[in-house]
Amino acid sequence: MRSSLYISSIFFIFIFCFSVLFSQVGNTDNIKKNKTEQDTTNHDTKDTLQFKTADIKVSENKLNSFGIKRLLPVENSGIFAGKKTEVVIMESVTGNLATNNPRQVFSKITGINIWESDAVGLQLGIGGRGLNPSRVSNFNTRQNGYDMSADALGYPESYYTPPTESLEKIEVVRGAASLQYGTQFGGFINFQIKEGNSDKLYDISTRQTVGSYGLFNTFNSIGGKIGDIQYYAFYNQNMGDSWRENSKFDSFTYYGKAKYYVTENLSLSTEFTKMKYDTQQAGGLTDELFNDYDPRKSYRDGNYFKVDWNLLAFIVDYKFNSMIKLNSKNFLLDAQRTALGNLDPMIGNGSNSNDFSKREIIDGQYFNYGNETRLFYNYIYDENKVNTLLVGSRVYIGNTLQKQGDGFTGTDQNYTFKNPDSSLASNYVFPSTNLSLFAEHIFNFSENFSVTPGVRFEYIKTNANGYFIDNYYDLAGNLTKSFKKNENLNNERKFVLLGLGVSYWSSNELEIYSNLSQNFRAINFSDIKTVNQNFVVDENLKDESGMSADLGLRGQIADYLYYDLNLFGLYYYDKIGSYIHPDYGGNKYRTNISDSRTIGIEGLIEFNILSLISSNFSNKLSYFINFSFLDSRYVNSDNPAIEFNDVENAPNTIIKTGLNMNYERFKFSFQYSYTSSNFTDATNSILTPEAFFGLVPAYDVFDISFEYDFSYFKIMSGFNNMFDNKYFTRRSESYPGPGIIPADGRTFYFTFELNY
Repeated sequence: MRSSLYISSIFFIFIFCFSVLFSQVGNTDNIKKNKTEQDTTNHDTKDTLQFKTADIKVSENKLNSFGIKRLLPVENSGIFAGKKTEVVIMESVTGNLATNNPRQVFSKITGINIWESDAVGLQLGIGGRGLNPSRVSNFNTRQNGYDMSADALGYPESYYTPPTESLEKIEVVRGAASLQYGTQFGGFINFQIKEGNSDKLYDISTRQTVGSYGLFNTFNSIGGKIGDIQYYAFYNQNMGDSWRENSKFDSFTYYGKAKYYVTENLSLSTEFTKMKYDTQQAGGLTDELFNDYDPRKSYRDGNYFKVDWNLLAFIVDYKFNSMIKLNSKNFLLDAQRTALGNLDPMIGNGSNSNDFSKREIIDGQYFNYGNETRLFYNYIYDENKVNTLLVGSRVYIGNTLQKQGDGFTGTDQNYTFKNPDSSLASNYVFPSTNLSLFAEHIFNFSENFSVTPGVRFEYIKTNANGYFIDNYYDLAGNLTKSFKKNENLNNERKFVLLGLGVSYWSSNELEIYSNLSQNFRAINFSDIKTVNQNFVVDENLKDESGMSADLGLRGQIADYLYYDLNLFGLYYYDKIGSYIHPDYGGNKYRTNISDSRTIGIEGLIEFNILSLISSNFSNKLSYFINFSFLDSRYVNSDNPAIEFNDVENAPNTIIKTGLNMNYERFKFSFQYSYTSSNFTDATNSILTPEAFFGLVPAYDVFDISFEYDFSYFKIMSGFNNMFDNKYFTRRSESYPGPGIIPADGRTFYFTFELNY
């Protein structure tokens, strides 16, 4: 561990010296302003070096009026030229923010498949382009630019999501983000939390929400600037009973940030986040219970889940001169999540639901820390053209402790192992180390054309030290024999990822972009070593590799049309998937099934009807449609039962469409969401007795929201799933099921907000 810290320090010193060297040779401040706007001194723009090429510059106000925009070529310590990027402007979202409703929050992010597992979005589940939505595990997920997931390598799932009421924006970058942010096929999601008002000593906001089934949410924040210190803090608590039985929840989150402007060129920031929640889990249903009985009913009242998440970050921004900037993020996670419940599959009408003698506990503890440092160097060539070079390093040390064993009988929230020393089903430590070097370079060959190559070197080492109890069951699910296996495993790999992005803009209104990049996803020892009689994991599981590509067209026409259309492709080598294996009692078998390929088209078009008859841009009546059509197949498989089958969790069609109106102080949103059917295993099973694999039928949902601003206070209200459609988005093989997890029926909310 000490050696890793030494290496981290060496990387940091190397980049710092590199920047000092170029600060002496690149101190040229005479960039012609008709070619590039550069903002490196204004603290209100977060001291972020931004380049806005004149030919693609579009008014921020115009883009924000649509509630969606793209990232600039250089923004927020990253290079995004030639990439598929989307930014949700949260102040433009009219919806149920108190419950983090993902259908409304991500309504204009293309191709997002959503798992709905709880009433208030405690665990966000979104996937893009046919990737598994489970806890955002196929995205590199960050808060304010630093890691927030359990373990970026060993267990890349996010049990924490920032309250959407606290957010300024959400940034999404697709597959090409792997070069700058790490090896995930889905790309990169960054939740950017608000900052304090730099023009006021303090700015206080409080929001109180009540809703169906005992929902109560309170969100309170304060921010401002005192001298050279800009600050922001919030406290959020959420509680209720939920739409289904046995689904009580209670959560709280608090966050604090202070940013000290030491000099005009140097700022230091520190941030701390704490989130805790405790929730009862209603469990899964069979198809019979869901279709023929009441899907609100729960047949298990002894399943619980709790999370304790602590994030700490320290960030340094230093501007050597107008051409060179350094950003260094240091972050630490200390977290725990514990699941308690009966993992036996439901049978038919739930006759086995009241067996509380089989409650199990899975306890995970995560202690991770790291540093990510980036240097931007901008230089002039050919008299007036500006190129940008980004070089960076990442050092990440992860440490996961995972225990699994019997819990006490009953239905109370007792998270204590029954026999912690003698009868654990598994007990492991999963250390991981990741060292990365990366670089991207924007070559502006003309006023209209740029090429951005990138490279990333990765060193990844993952270990598994511990034991598990290997159980064998007969076809009736009865335990026949078991024995203990001690293991000390390690997996070390080094590789290079390459990518290339191209951007061409023909006018202020139109940009054509394309990119091709390699991707990689490490296997997770923590997944392999979880004992669950409902599925079996191949011990020889291999890492996934592949590539992704985009070809897109984006821009806007005057003040009335915004569009972003693109073709995309994903190719996996040795994709990990699941299917029913006859050699394991008909259980789900998780292995490297075969290669897979996904191709599709996705787009967002929004038309502001009022702009045709009025020049008042603050008023809007717009219609939008967000669509995704894809074909995702297994290819090159040795198993004829799988070859050319649909990849699981990959709906062919996702559509979100609706109306948004802003008139004077009144806002209104009406949205329709449709997701086509999809499978949950590689054999494309339609129906199985245990219900943790099978078809997820197509479903549609309507949401409606209102808002009125009285200047000093606001009121907001609406209905989610207003026509009370009965549907589900996922089948679970473990927690919170196993079985079908019904989505919520119709719910109502009312919010009162006061600002002073």
